[in-house]
Amino acid sequence: MPKQLLVIKPSAQLTFYAPFDNRCCSHLEVTNPSPYAVCYKVRTTASNRYGVKPNMGLILPYSHQTLIFRLRNGIGDKCDKFKILSGISPNINCADVRKIWDKIPEENIMETKVAVNFIGEWKSHDAVSTIQNKERTSSWRDAISIYILFIIGYFLISFLFITNSITNF
Repeated sequence: MPKQLLVIKPSAQLTFYAPFDNRCCSHLEVTNPSPYAVCYKVRTTASNRYGVKPNMGLILPYSHQTLIFRLRNGIGDKCDKFKILSGISPNINCADVRKIWDKIPEENIMETKVAVNFIGEWKSHDAVSTIQNKERTSSWRDAISIYILFIIGYFLISFLFITNSITNF
């Protein structure tokens, strides 16, 4: 496998910073320092946990592109990895990058592996579900308490009305 033609920054590690929610994202700057058009695509070991925009594309000679990696559902793992595959495009005029990938011989495909790092405190799923269950339970308790207070108030008003009408009779 040939050496990577693209310059990727940061090259070794993609860092996500807390809070880890749907807005949590990280960036990679991919630069093409060559006189050739280079197509790329991004693969991951956990596609259900991350969204990548754009996940494939064509970088013209001497230009760059920023890739945005978004953490889905606030769930990530330090064992997750990304692989940036790239190859010199045989046809710069082709609009469909997928067709370009079919024309690149496998021995000419270059790759760079990028690890994942998380900085900050995780909220575990157990803690989140416990908080949600407590919120649900407390809202039911509140509803029942209001209902009981309503019934007590109804009977109290009825009792006062009856005793008042008996004394006036």
